[in-house]
Amino acid sequence: MLRIDGLTYEEILEDFKTHKDYLTLLLEEKVIGFSGLYLTEDEAAALMRHLYSGYSECGADRAPSVAVYRNKNGDQVSDDSFRRDLSVFDVANANWHADNLGSDFCTSHIGLSMIHYDCPDADSGQTLFVDQQKLFDKCPYKTYVESLWCKHQAYGDKEHGIHPVLRTHPITARTGLHISSRFMVPEKCNMFNPDLPQSEQYLDTPPQYQEFMAWLWQEIKNPENWEWWRWQEGDFLLWDNRCFVHSFTGGWSRGDRVFHRIVIGYEKPYYKPSITPGLLGDTFDIGQVWYAD
Repeated sequence: MLRIDGLTYEEILEDFKTHKDYLTLLLEEKVIGFSGLYLTEDEAAALMRHLYSGYSECGADRAPSVAVYRNKNGDQVSDDSFRRDLSVFDVANANWHADNLGSDFCTSHIGLSMIHYDCPDADSGQTLFVDQQKLFDKCPYKTYVESLWCKHQAYGDKEHGIHPVLRTHPITARTGLHISSRFMVPEKCNMFNPDLPQSEQYLDTPPQYQEFMAWLWQEIKNPENWEWWRWQEGDFLLWDNRCFVHSFTGGWSRGDRVFHRIVIGYEKPYYKPSITPGLLGDTFDIGQVWYAD
């Protein structure tokens, strides 16, 4: 994770257009952020399009689709996340997820432009990441998960995507876990019931899957595995959604943090351990920018 200070929007855009240093940095760091930009939604979308089109998986003939969600102020967050009787870390551990895995094609990159940030203390309203490639490196269940496919529900919705639990990065060829949230079960099991207590959520799944999930969530909840992004107003943060689960700490109220959220790239996850770096995977692209409030 890397924070970069002292650059203007125009300087970053020129670098992204010519596909120079920051593309390489994003591949190496997986999360990079720029301070003091205060980007408009159009500026943030422009950066994301030039960023992504520099990679070989997208092709040079047209920029990929971008979705821009404007002025997100916490309305998308459950009321439980604002309970003052919960610690900021209890809130984080209740909200770990990777975005948009509940369909066949999954978002590859996410950007957040923080246009207002006024949280009460140093640990509230921050963004946390856990690196799924690092988790795979130390996973004691490698043989088991190599052939495991799971249904990924979108926060309990009936719609779901079915993906391998291992994912090969299409550019670096590194293998990582491919975890969306607790809302995932093996392909042939009944759909996840989010109303069950956590102790009962996986009782209908095979014993080895239960062991794997117990290990996985112990690791995700371990602060030693967390990478923190500590927000400042005006920051622009972007990350490779193929590599992380992420969450946010509690201790803030709706309107304390307001950001534009930009997502780009729609890819079908795959596990191909013998892949050549840079090989193109299946992508879905309609070449548009669209906005939602």
